[in-house]
Amino acid sequence: VLLNGQYAKPEENSLFLVMNAWDHPYDFILPTLPEGYRWEKVLSSSTSGKRKESTENHDRKSLTVPARTAEVYEGVRLCP
Repeated sequence: VLLNGQYAKPEENSLFLVMNAWDHPYDFILPTLPEGYRWEKVLSSSTSGKRKESTENHDRKSLTVPARTAEVYEGVRLCP
């Protein structure tokens, strides 16, 4: 699998690592997932206390990452 997922199979897990080293929140564009999948936050270095969080809007194209924060998102299949 290439880092950009070019050769990934749809049934394989997709991970997206976001790092904001800036001292202000920053907006990032989410990579497009196959139909029937959404991004779910599985790890954050933020002190907000929320570690696991799904993207409520399945058509969401971007996210805002707090200042000086690293986050990991996993592409998960929606339940039919």
